[in-house]
Amino acid sequence: MSTTGEAGRLSSGAVSSTSVSLDAVIDAPRRLDELSTTRVICEAAEAIHKAQKGGQPVATVSPRMIRVTREGIALDLMAPTSLAYHAPEKVEGKPGDRRTDVFSLGVVLWEALAHERLFDGANDDAIKQAILTKNVPAPSEYNANVPAELDAIVKKALARDPGERFPSTKVMAAELSTILDDAGYPDSHEEIEKYLAAEFPAGVLLASKLAATPAGSGAIKAAGSASIAKAQLNQTVLGMAPIRDPSLDKAAADKLAAEAAAEKAAAEKAAAEKAAADKAAADKLAAEKAAVEKAAAEKAAAEKAAAEKAAAEKAAAEKAAAEKAAAEKAAAEKAAAEKAAAEKAA
Repeated sequence: MSTTGEAGRLSSGAVSSTSVSLDAVIDAPRRLDELSTTRVICEAAEAIHKAQKGGQPVATVSPRMIRVTREGIALDLMAPTSLAYHAPEKVEGKPGDRRTDVFSLGVVLWEALAHERLFDGANDDAIKQAILTKNVPAPSEYNANVPAELDAIVKKALARDPGERFPSTKVMAAELSTILDDAGYPDSHEEIEKYLAAEFPAGVLLASKLAATPAGSGAIKAAGSASIAKAQLNQTVLGMAPIRDPSLDKAAADKLAAEAAAEKAAAEKAAAEKAAADKAAADKLAAEKAAVEKAAAEKAAAEKAAAEKAAAEKAAAEKAAAEKAAAEKAAAEKAAAEKAAAEKAA
């Protein structure tokens, strides 16, 4: 799936007239459909990865940072951050990595699908506690149209253990892209454009008006087609480099998908190796335990046999002593009887 959104450092004033923050979309009376929401987050995930790869620092991802335009999404890296989108390790003051952004984007995806705030509280301490301990429900519990596949991606992204999350937003984007491809979602932004026109007509109409400005007026330079001219306009007004024809980005998108697949394969290989190592350690521990139990059983059996032998020998000795005593008594009685008989005869 090719995308037209680019990551860039934008000024909030320039962005607001031609795009809408995802925060506003989440709070809008009418929902953006689930697949279009998936497209927005998918492009945001790719843009975050590109920004990181290009050396641009990305603060905590939040809906305010993600700008939805007619041609795709843009990142407003100047947007204020919010504690409610911090990953657990960041709340605990630990160093983060790309998986930290996966968690933050997972919170954004959950809220965009559920149209609810996930981690809320009366104060910062309450929000931190929610991030660390709250049992996160599936977004489908709030929005029955959310498919199980999206629930699974949200669950993985929001794992409190970084090792259980996607290794990067690039891999997360690849999983979201698979859902879009399987659902047959169009590669264009037509559905998103229709939604913006209906829910936020002022900003979209302004963009359309500016797009109609003749070439040479200083607004934009002529592009090869009307759609590319509009896309270049949005990117220029947003303070970003002009966007290329999407067809030219196919190779880059294919390369990104290949990199995501390779990273996913590496993560799966590492997980498989860890599982194999854990199994080997468990098998070794079980074998050692069995050997100890066998040795203990053999020792107990030997001690029992020795005790039984000692008891038998003692019983035999006591029996022999009793028989000897009985024989001696009988002999003494016989001798006494014979003596008495002899005395009587005399």
